[in-house]
Amino acid sequence: MGELSVVIHGRLFLLPLNWKALFLIDIICCLCYNEGVKKGGFFVNEKAKKIMHNEAVTLMQMLAIDPVTIAQFREQGVVKNSIEGQPPQELTDYEKNLIREFEHDGRYLVYHVVTGGVDGIGRCVNLLFVATYQEDYPVLEAQASRGLAAAYVHNETIPEYSESGFIQLVRTPYLLRIS
Repeated sequence: MGELSVVIHGRLFLLPLNWKALFLIDIICCLCYNEGVKKGGFFVNEKAKKIMHNEAVTLMQMLAIDPVTIAQFREQGVVKNSIEGQPPQELTDYEKNLIREFEHDGRYLVYHVVTGGVDGIGRCVNLLFVATYQEDYPVLEAQASRGLAAAYVHNETIPEYSESGFIQLVRTPYLLRIS
């Protein structure tokens, strides 16, 4: 049937290509993934985190987020919340927990929160984020130039409506979600 080359912890293993080998690889991948999640996410190294951070700053500038808020995020990693078009505010413990859950495996970085009601949808906490997928950055920047941001939308009114996607933002003079 053939052999399958697998590198585990720097060692090369040649496994016969059959269902038992594939099952073993699946178990190993699951164990490695779970161990990585326990350690705070093994998918993202420090270089990748820096790239994500820089992209987040670029998106914040393109979305015309308050310059003081951008500086705080750039220099200290501080995430703020724009509530109903008001000046950015400190995060509540509830919002910090939402971010912690969303970022749990290290593949996403939340750079700003926008909270408010949306007609027909309910009250939403919108976590603006950038992901590790650098090939998507040109799309994120093109969308940001049109006032659109990638967001995980946590619907407080109807939790089962929570989802990820692009949301439309406008500055009035502070950030406000309009759709």
